[in-house]
Amino acid sequence: MELELDERGLFLVQDPALRSMIMPLFAIDKRDLSERPEGRGTTFRINPWGACATAYHVIEELLEARDGKAALRENVRLVALELEGIPYGAPVVKPEQWRTFEEMFTICGVRSEFGQAPELRNVTELASLQIARSSVAAGPALHLGLDLRRWRPTIGDQVSAFGFADLDVGAEAEKNDKLRPISQYLYGSSAMITDVEPADAGRGRPWPFFRVDRDWPGGMSGGPVVNKEGHVIGVVSTGMTFAATGSAVFFSGSGLAETLFPMVDPGSPGQIFCWGGFDKDDNVAMIAPTREALMAMEGASDLKEVGRMSFNSRTGDYICV
Repeated sequence: MELELDERGLFLVQDPALRSMIMPLFAIDKRDLSERPEGRGTTFRINPWGACATAYHVIEELLEARDGKAALRENVRLVALELEGIPYGAPVVKPEQWRTFEEMFTICGVRSEFGQAPELRNVTELASLQIARSSVAAGPALHLGLDLRRWRPTIGDQVSAFGFADLDVGAEAEKNDKLRPISQYLYGSSAMITDVEPADAGRGRPWPFFRVDRDWPGGMSGGPVVNKEGHVIGVVSTGMTFAATGSAVFFSGSGLAETLFPMVDPGSPGQIFCWGGFDKDDNVAMIAPTREALMAMEGASDLKEVGRMSFNSRTGDYICV
């Protein structure tokens, strides 16, 4: 089936499963909570227990250099908007749908020059967030499968990116209207790789990245980039409308993604590390992030055996580790 593209070359995503795994991110100024949230970019779930990935520059506004290291700014909050299902019309956003992050992990440098305040330096263009689902979220906690090590970009490869293109961007006259509705839609973009740049510590953008022949507009930053096998192989980094090109940081270009996302099995695309419990027929009956969490689950006393494993939530395949 041929996808219907808009004037930007994007197609609208109407898949409830994808919408439950990919979320828009907004910044809130804690000094004035009456101010309307500002759209920042995209994040996506990478395990069933709240682990998410995004681009560093999406969360950069939250950080400052303090005492020679990165620290959270006191006046800015980052929140995700949980939008499961397909909304119609202009539904009211419920308070529980605004999800604050519980943890943040990234790797950055600190640049200090004489006579100037120290500044943080983006060295990975990747960040990990912990964002729990709301208590009213329905169905199983779905997540996207990552390939951190095996896939390598090649010029001519086809990839797809997903994100909230032009998130919260309205007409100039509307930008000063605090009461205007939040306009957001999840979009996808199919593109071809046109250039590959390996990691280079001497470059302003030292992370490994590739360029594509499509513009990935602001708001898609931090969204997942997927290969033809359906695995996430990178994160949307930039888009340039004037050049009709976009770029993504790819995981396999360095070992930093494995450090940032330790819950993902780097040797088995699409699989996560977890603890699993087996029933009397030796089938995996339940999984949890830790042994303690597994044993606290209802029905854990009936398990035949428990163990740490690499598990594929989509297929049910597992490897004991």
